Amino acid sequence: MSDKCCEVNGEDITSIKQFTPVFEEISDDDKAFEHCMEDIILKLSNVETMTDANEFCRKTFPIEYAQNLAQLETDMQSEIDSLRQRITEFDTRNAELIRQMMEESNRHDARIEKLEQYLDELEKESESKKNASR
Repeated sequence: MSDKCCEVNGEDITSIKQFTPVFEEISDDDKAFEHCMEDIILKLSNVETMTDANEFCRKTFPIEYAQNLAQLETDMQSEIDSLRQRITEFDTRNAELIRQMMEESNRHDARIEKLEQYLDELEKESESKKNASR
């Protein structure tokens, strides 16, 4: 009888091909290595501090802790809903501004076209007056 916890895709885990690890030598005075280690240690200490604080609150004030979590969730959902509403309002306002800009651009294009036509007419008149005076 096979043990399900020792199977992967219905096969015994001992049938999984082992990989050969590749090791690279890293100098102890490597600045990037130092930076990474300092960052990891800082993050781990922050996690430990927050875990300890949460555990203390959970044990010391179990009802308040649960209520605070529920209130925090409610507050966050309310904030999310408010932000979604603002995004919708911004999207609506942006669509209106884009429509207004397009209309204004179309009016400018029409004015430019009229001015170009008028300029063409003036140039033709001027050319015909020059030809008539010769």
